[in-house]
Amino acid sequence: MKYESAAAYCRDIVARSDHDAYLASLFLPTHLRPIAWGLRAFNLELASIRESVSDDTLGRMRFQHWREMVDGIRDGDRPVPQQPVAIVLAAGVREYGLSAHRLKRVVNGREQNFLTRQYTLLTDLEEYGESTASSLLYLNLELLGVKSLHVDHIASHIGKAQAIATLLRGTPFHLRSRLFYLPSDVCAKHGVAAEQVMREGPSDALAAAVFDVATRANDHLITARTHMQEEGGEVDKKAF
Repeated sequence: MKYESAAAYCRDIVARSDHDAYLASLFLPTHLRPIAWGLRAFNLELASIRESVSDDTLGRMRFQHWREMVDGIRDGDRPVPQQPVAIVLAAGVREYGLSAHRLKRVVNGREQNFLTRQYTLLTDLEEYGESTASSLLYLNLELLGVKSLHVDHIASHIGKAQAIATLLRGTPFHLRSRLFYLPSDVCAKHGVAAEQVMREGPSDALAAAVFDVATRANDHLITARTHMQEEGGEVDKKAF
């Protein structure tokens, strides 16, 4: 498969399934857009594993396949699989210096989410955000040539906020699959039980738990804005 065809596949899947990311990609220089689409398509492929397998063992095998694919791209010791996302990611790693260890961190974070029925602690949910949404932001910064610990720190908080917000927004969908990701420590504080939510639906207690989790996401946004505005903390314009 040619690179152009692989890039078009990634563009189409992102435009269809992650339209916000697709619109944001249009602000990138034209030659970088295919790699950005490849990163988002990679994330979508990993996220879709839950719906495409029947048990945890098959899911683990799929995630291991993606890890091995990233290792092969990094090491250059085997042909790139003729799979559109793999072809674009290979160009990202070999031509634009994207970090393979960050790609694998996204795989690991997605696999942990796949195996989790409910997070134990709110900090566990934040770690998931760091491994997935934040890591994707780091990879986009690498693509843009932005190398700054200051900017990475901002991206870390934005990614965590994004992951928490996405999880909250997806709660009704998750419940239909008998998944409930609101952390146990927050639920215990408000007397929320997963089985009760699945049986009875919304309640004042659930709203209070959601508010606590949403507040943590807002805290991360506030922290990110503070770091952007602090004296001497100019942010490379390319990061926007």
